[in-house]
Amino acid sequence: MLQYLPNVTLGNLRIRTHRAKNILMLFGEKGVGIDRIKLVTCSASDISRLTNTQIQNIIDRHILHAYNIFYIEEKKFEDLQLELLTMDRYH
Repeated sequence: MLQYLPNVTLGNLRIRTHRAKNILMLFGEKGVGIDRIKLVTCSASDISRLTNTQIQNIIDRHILHAYNIFYIEEKKFEDLQLELLTMDRYH
């Protein structure tokens, strides 16, 4: 790879690769999703400094939050269905 990057040292390439892996871990397929990038208020350098555990904690919190929202919306829908069924019976 270094042959294609003439002004990049091996150490610099390692740093760039590490940053890219962290960003991919956070926003990739098993992360919070690419659509969440627009919500980020920190720099790519800040993300690259996160440990794998910190990134996984962010992903886990995001998944839990998304599940809670889904559950609440599903519950509201079920309550609405029950209300409509009740109205149909008495009208």
